[in-house]
Amino acid sequence: MRKVIGSVITLAACGAVALGVMSGAGAATGRDIGTPGAKNCQGQTTAWAAQALHDYGYNGIKGFVEAYGYTDVQQLKDAIEAYCTV
Repeated sequence: MRKVIGSVITLAACGAVALGVMSGAGAATGRDIGTPGAKNCQGQTTAWAAQALHDYGYNGIKGFVEAYGYTDVQQLKDAIEAYCTV
């Protein structure tokens, strides 16, 4: 399962978040990933991440953290902040 998920999203170099464009993610979750620079980017991206991997058996923010090897939720939040302020 990690191999499939790992190929879906990977951008974690240079402080960017592992939140690249996932094929069909918006349709699958009913949400789109946030737009860097937009006022609602962090909230929208966090909501997207919480739902993005549901079909792969990972639920919520903790599931996203587990799937992508973040050390904890705070590290993911920091990555989302970096992504949104680009």
